[in-house]
Amino acid sequence: MLDINTKVITVVDCFISNESVLEKLDICLGNLNKFGNDILLVSNTIPPKFIIEKVNYFLYNKDNKLFIQDYDDVQLVDLWKGYGNIIIHEITEELQKHGLSVMCNLFNAIDLSKSLGYTHFQRVEVDDLYSNEGYKFMNSIPNLCKENNKKALFYFNETDISFHYMFSELDYFLHKIRRVTDEDTYRNYLRENGFGENFKPVELFMFHNLNSSDLSDVLIKNGKEDMNTDFPNTVWNSETSQSTLHGYFNGCTTKIYHVKDQEKFSVLSFNYNDNIINRKIVVKMEGDEEIIFQKLDYKGSWFYHLFNKPIKTILVYNADTDEFLYEQENKNIHSYLEFN
Repeated sequence: MLDINTKVITVVDCFISNESVLEKLDICLGNLNKFGNDILLVSNTIPPKFIIEKVNYFLYNKDNKLFIQDYDDVQLVDLWKGYGNIIIHEITEELQKHGLSVMCNLFNAIDLSKSLGYTHFQRVEVDDLYSNEGYKFMNSIPNLCKENNKKALFYFNETDISFHYMFSELDYFLHKIRRVTDEDTYRNYLRENGFGENFKPVELFMFHNLNSSDLSDVLIKNGKEDMNTDFPNTVWNSETSQSTLHGYFNGCTTKIYHVKDQEKFSVLSFNYNDNIINRKIVVKMEGDEEIIFQKLDYKGSWFYHLFNKPIKTILVYNADTDEFLYEQENKNIHSYLEFN
């Protein structure tokens, strides 16, 4: 059994960007309540009253800090989506703009939790849809750490840690992890630890902080194998944040795609907004030009055209206003479609 002086709070950090996220937040909080968790919701958005009534504490930070400076060596990430016989591989730079807000909010939440008399915290992601078995295991973690004489539990990958779930003594976390208050403090850490101007996501930042010192107080689990065993039937990453996209997309990517194993190209749009998006695209090919229209009725909708000729460039417009949005040349194109 836990020591009588041990008090655990569950930190839920959620930027309520659309109705889908709000619905998942509501479900998450309801499940945490069902399993008897004290909850601290931290957000850069103001939730409705019915959400506030499901938490013990709410910490609002109007300043949604994002990574905005220029970095080198930004890695690519595959925002893939599978639909029957087609897989959309949308390859984009992983600048992880929202990572700065995540770290700042976490430190603020830990400070508040300490002031309220809590000794430990666990952090969960709203868009991870846990099963009942997952929530039961979550509630067993404080005792699991106590039985193993550990102060924290983290899921380690080869070069980073998972943000899907973490558990730690508050003081241990503050002692081990460099406090992040703004982009300059984050960037200074990278420079001081040999990363130079290369961007590193917060998962690697945390990994490096922990790995730079003694880990004997940490219960280390495998991020790929143990997470699925510990949290069975959990759906991970059910939302894609618009903050991972460049601003000029306006929440809807229209891009050139290769077609895997075929001498074809595609122009595909994917809607990350809640509202209808209408796109006009001027497709320029060698000695030819075609104007196409793509209507995307809801979040998660997509539309594509296939071309047998190599595409030189596309000019993307708002079809409703005829406003020019951006141009993409057929250079360094990594995104592709896969047909099964």
